[in-house]
Amino acid sequence: MQLGPTAIRALGGRRVLRSGALADVRRGIARGLRGTAVAHIERTMGLSPAESTRVLGISPATRKRILGAQLRPLAANVADRALRAARIYDETVEHFGEKAAAGDWLRSRIHALGNERPLDLLDSDIGTQTIHDLLVQMEHGMIS
Repeated sequence: MQLGPTAIRALGGRRVLRSGALADVRRGIARGLRGTAVAHIERTMGLSPAESTRVLGISPATRKRILGAQLRPLAANVADRALRAARIYDETVEHFGEKAAAGDWLRSRIHALGNERPLDLLDSDIGTQTIHDLLVQMEHGMIS
């Protein structure tokens, strides 16, 4: 398994992660994913400040501090959430073929998710796994 190109860009590019190989991703996060990753994720995924704070599990004040000191390492839990969001965004873009369609789907209420928005489920590991499983089912034609 490895991160796709959209996920790598969302986290700050090859300067941060070198490649999408999981070993490089682990090393990049161990070195400390920088606050610039938050700005990259917001820009790449088209997240509003409110969506960003919800997905990353941070307060608006913490988001502001992170964006003001972008070279400082993120807390491990924030880096983990950023990685999860980037992975799901990458999978969604790959499934739908374009960023606009992926963003629309992530913000739509999905019947198979109990009328939840996928974006709102990115705040937990189980929610992220649920979105991944749904994308796999859609890819195999099990759900439209």
